[in-house]
Amino acid sequence: MAKETIKSNLKILSASLLLLISFLPTLCFAQDKLPITWAYATSTYGSYSVSRTYDNKLSTYWRGQNSTYWWLSFNLKSSQPLSKISIYWHKTSGSTQYQILGSNDNQNFTPISGILSSAGGSTNPQLKEYLISGTYRYVAIEIFKAQNNRYPIIYEVELYGGTSQDTTAPTGTIKINNGTSYTSSSAVTLNLTATDSGSGMGEGAQMQFSNDNSTWTAAEAYATTKSWTLPSGDGQKTVYVKFSDAAGNWSEAVSDQIILDATKPTTPIVTDDGVTTSSLNQLHARWSSSDTTSGIGEYQYLITQDSTSGTVIIGWTSVGTATEVTKTGLNLTADKSYYFAVRAKDKAGLWSNIGYTDGIKAVALVAPQAVSITPSSGSGPADTPVDFTTLYSDGNGYEDLTFALLLINTSINGSNGFYGYYNRSANRLYLRNNAGNKWLGGFAPGSGGIIQNSYAKIDCSKTTVSGSGDNLSINWNITFKQAFNGTKKCYLYTKDNSGAKTGWKQKGTWIVGGDTTPPVGIIKINNGDNYTGFVNVTLNLQAEDEEGGSGLDKMQFSNDNINWSTPEDYADSKTWDLFADDGDKTVYVKYSDAAGNWSEAYQDNITLDTVSPQISSVAPVDGSFGLEGYVVSLYVGVDDNNLCPVEYQYSIDGQIVQSWLTIPFYHWNSQGEGIHAIKFEVRDLSGEDSREVEIYLAKEPIQPPY
Repeated sequence: MAKETIKSNLKILSASLLLLISFLPTLCFAQDKLPITWAYATSTYGSYSVSRTYDNKLSTYWRGQNSTYWWLSFNLKSSQPLSKISIYWHKTSGSTQYQILGSNDNQNFTPISGILSSAGGSTNPQLKEYLISGTYRYVAIEIFKAQNNRYPIIYEVELYGGTSQDTTAPTGTIKINNGTSYTSSSAVTLNLTATDSGSGMGEGAQMQFSNDNSTWTAAEAYATTKSWTLPSGDGQKTVYVKFSDAAGNWSEAVSDQIILDATKPTTPIVTDDGVTTSSLNQLHARWSSSDTTSGIGEYQYLITQDSTSGTVIIGWTSVGTATEVTKTGLNLTADKSYYFAVRAKDKAGLWSNIGYTDGIKAVALVAPQAVSITPSSGSGPADTPVDFTTLYSDGNGYEDLTFALLLINTSINGSNGFYGYYNRSANRLYLRNNAGNKWLGGFAPGSGGIIQNSYAKIDCSKTTVSGSGDNLSINWNITFKQAFNGTKKCYLYTKDNSGAKTGWKQKGTWIVGGDTTPPVGIIKINNGDNYTGFVNVTLNLQAEDEEGGSGLDKMQFSNDNINWSTPEDYADSKTWDLFADDGDKTVYVKYSDAAGNWSEAYQDNITLDTVSPQISSVAPVDGSFGLEGYVVSLYVGVDDNNLCPVEYQYSIDGQIVQSWLTIPFYHWNSQGEGIHAIKFEVRDLSGEDSREVEIYLAKEPIQPPY
């Protein structure tokens, strides 16, 4: 029989049973030589038959053929308790690697010794004796290596048995479902192990079970697994087991615990962001669910189009235990509705029913427009009515507009001027009071109401509103008072139902009365920043003309208060170039009104720094080595002209741990054995630099693998 065929038939049951090399204190054997009825060998050299190994003659022997593996099996006719085996080897043709095995069916063999050796004998034959245990019908000698590369030779094999007196109980363990913490089914598998150094856990060994350590099942043959049913009802369960060896010695009860959770989580309650969304590339939802026994272990969501059973946009996706998600990178279709489905799984593996949102409709965002005012410029005496027609539009139709505003004043200021408000949904007109903190009126266009403050009034009976398509038109009948003399600016503002706003847009000017007083104003460079990295800056401007004045008209600029730019129309911002050299810079501005009155020069300062910081050194350096759990200090050295502050950012394994602070160091409480990527970044207003290194963390102080 081939070596491979023999090995496949062995089905070795356990490698943990070792040869009893010395006498065991709990075993006392009355040894009797057992008769061998026949034997089998995988190979025999010539006439040196395996039958010579049990002919009670030390002058005859078995000799194996040339091979790398040999197997000898001895039949005792019936199962016998074993106590000893004696093997008479040739002193120079023995084995350097073999073991003893036992079986009761000549198919499934169990090792009853470790790996042995007969090498080094001084007499011929050379006797090797071993105390063994267990009850077997067949005993095998498995030879892996021959001594001195010769054929193995055995003169005689003797087997001894006797009645064992085993008083020591076995030891064992139990694991429910291989030691998992939770189960959703009361039907479980018990994984069992038991060992016994005496009579063993073979034929005659038993086990019994209990759910309460009081009521036990009937004893049954020992096995390594057992199907078992836990008591009903969610909660923690305990299963007990006791083992007995072949001699009938019962162990103490051992146990394992598991939590039974047969109740699925509650159906998630899922909400999205409302009826519509103007974003066509992302959707957001949040949800809640609960499981009182094992807790929620995972959520999954799914997104469909048109209905809860419609086209799947995003398949089932796990978010761990997060209770909301913002899914980006989508390509939604305007006027289509989208639905979230969410399911929850508890730690026992049970899924909840699916919860759904009620759908959210994607709408294309079309920003509203503040279009025009007519007339866009001109003048008129105080106390004389003037009709101004303002036009607003929205690509989703004029009905999408929420309100429309008209502000006439020297600046965007709702006090001490004309600030009109039309609420489209309510169809009402309002005017701001003198202080700019309260709306007056609330009359419908075409009604007989008059709304006024100290500077202007609206005649609602002569004010009309019309809408068509995308356009909303308002004809305001306004009378300015003497207190409002001067040049004014006309601003429009509107907002739609999605919340999109136009902001204030200047669309015209209007002059009431005369003016001899110059404006006053301020200037801020880059909104008052102290530093800039670029010669090109933005001047943020604000000026006012006196109440009743002609209104702001022109402005001009200088870098030295000597050489001035050409006057240009007043605006609230201006792009400007500083003198090129780094250092402190000053920009000057003057304002004029429509009557030609120029203000004094106003100024602001800023420091110009066009030199970017450069990393000169970092710590730790690339290839550094450290111990996990210790503090690693990250530090960056830079070369810079130091005209403006430098900021520092640190990232570890792609995650930012310190974001843009003026602190050049960070102390990292290191964790995670292995290689870690550290990124150092520095910047100031003129630019930035970065560097990356890798360090190695180990649990023990060993050399890193570089």
